[in-house]
Amino acid sequence: MATKVSRFALLFNPPTLMVEYVDLQDDSKYIKKILIKNLKKVKESTVLVNELRSKYPALLGPNVVEEAQVRGLVERLMKSVQIALNPSSVTTATAQKHGTANNVTGTSTGTVMFKRVAAPTSENDIVDLDLNVVSDEVNFTAKRIMDSRFEANRLKPGDPGYEYDKAVEFEQPTEPTDWDEDED
Repeated sequence: MATKVSRFALLFNPPTLMVEYVDLQDDSKYIKKILIKNLKKVKESTVLVNELRSKYPALLGPNVVEEAQVRGLVERLMKSVQIALNPSSVTTATAQKHGTANNVTGTSTGTVMFKRVAAPTSENDIVDLDLNVVSDEVNFTAKRIMDSRFEANRLKPGDPGYEYDKAVEFEQPTEPTDWDEDED
């Protein structure tokens, strides 16, 4: 099968490498989703890269795409799994290496830069944290902490206290609520 790879995409949960390509015989466009199982057990990206390139030679082979590009994609997936398994492993040095930690929140060149913050480890660490100006790793870690709290408090059908389509009446506000009024 003669193909031409158009672009790549990554899905981090579950770890998936997506390849958009054109079949040169009929000029049709396809997307191949390659689910990468047991990524957390992989220690060296080179092993996985070689396995992928041999399993999908028409999409990832030496004549189609550079090994460095495939390695870079695999390493990004491996890094996301590492962060998900051990959020405290993300350091400022790692964030700086990947260009995700800086003191400035925006520049005129279009490059987005982030405020340098240590990765949160508990709910107390994210109370006053502005997630709009932190690195992706810190944001990811904070969202995982919030997700765990949400799941712990969520009521599902069958749980005691679960009520379908619950309606609540609120009292009149005791403070001014001018933030939602029109400015005429």
